[in-house]
Amino acid sequence: MKLDYQTIIQRLSFVAALFFVFWLPLFEGFMPTIFGVWIGFWFMEGNFKTRFTQFPFKSNLNLLFLAYFFLSFIALLYTSDQNKGGMDVQQKLALFAFPILLGGSSSYFWKNSRWIFWAFIAGLLVASIYDLQSAYVASKLAGVDQEQFRYWVYERHENVDFLTLISMRMSYFSYGYLSQFMHPSYFSMYLLFGIAVLLQNLKKHPSYLKNGFVLFLVLFFTSMIYFLQSTAGFIGFIVLIISAIFIELSLFKKMTFLIPFLLLVAIIATLLFIPYLSNHEEIQVFDIEKDSISTSSSIRVELWKNTIELIENKFLIGCGPGDTRELVKTQFQKKGLAKYATGDYNMHNQFLESLVGLGVFGLGILIAILFLVFQKAIQQKNKLLFYLAILLLINFLFESVLNRQAGIFFAMYFISLLIQLPQKKALFSAL
Repeated sequence: MKLDYQTIIQRLSFVAALFFVFWLPLFEGFMPTIFGVWIGFWFMEGNFKTRFTQFPFKSNLNLLFLAYFFLSFIALLYTSDQNKGGMDVQQKLALFAFPILLGGSSSYFWKNSRWIFWAFIAGLLVASIYDLQSAYVASKLAGVDQEQFRYWVYERHENVDFLTLISMRMSYFSYGYLSQFMHPSYFSMYLLFGIAVLLQNLKKHPSYLKNGFVLFLVLFFTSMIYFLQSTAGFIGFIVLIISAIFIELSLFKKMTFLIPFLLLVAIIATLLFIPYLSNHEEIQVFDIEKDSISTSSSIRVELWKNTIELIENKFLIGCGPGDTRELVKTQFQKKGLAKYATGDYNMHNQFLESLVGLGVFGLGILIAILFLVFQKAIQQKNKLLFYLAILLLINFLFESVLNRQAGIFFAMYFISLLIQLPQKKALFSAL
């Protein structure tokens, strides 16, 4: 078959989109370059009028994405730190960039869209293997003088067993020591979505060999989630399994009642876990059986407890995203928590991040976006979109997902893809 210019560019654009999603779990520093290559091929396709004939520019969800971006842009007017505020606005460009990029993708893209998910799975597999290999090398090097495989980080843990150190986050095979490319909470979110994708494919392949490979990947990714020891990852796993069972049994007939149920489960789990986190501050670090798992847990608690004081009389419009981190430092110093004031922390909670940075309007738009994503998933009977919304909800409670490239790129790519996928596949399969 002879390939013309348009066909070649469409295929190159699709390959760039594949490589983008493959690279999501890998080194974050290359993502802007890969993103730029994809955009370049996308523009080279031309013929924009035809490509956007069916695009819902005035959909409520797209308008909310745009509103959240413009709210972030307007916040530059009252943000003291213009550099950080400008960086935040750059991140938020993804809110309308991805819906437009995917909405204007070619028929070739949508007809072959299943490979997008497999590219993501391949990226997760490569990232996981790299992390485990790095942990193995670190353990070998740490014990080279003693000619031992030293999987423990600190000498005082030499006689502590492997699984205990994993749960304490004190092994090279655990938490931040293991996750080389991003924070463990983000990687756990990626892995959980990968598991959801694999389970959806499990039913489509009657082959024992294919199903066996899929099950192996599910077990492997589940093991990685355990090693990462992310609280959001554990809660997300439990809620994902519960919701999957519910969905498979009810077939979306009672989804209206599932949303508040999942919200309740997530909030209760978080509230129950907070006292446990707070107690770690009182634990003696030399008590091997009760060693602190991480100071990050205590930091989160302090951030969450002081949210209202951070914005004081700026409740409506917030303090501006560029000033959030500096306000956090000031608040830590004010509370006598000098050991935390040296860090550069966000709110570690997207709802609170939106409230502090953009005020009650930003928080309201964020909640509306999440609600509409759930609503779209129910209307379309789109299970993967629903699972994605669950994972975002859980991680919004523990991380400022939309303030990190690893979070907003992942969220917007797959939200845009999954919302448009049913309509696009139906449209182009008829051609």
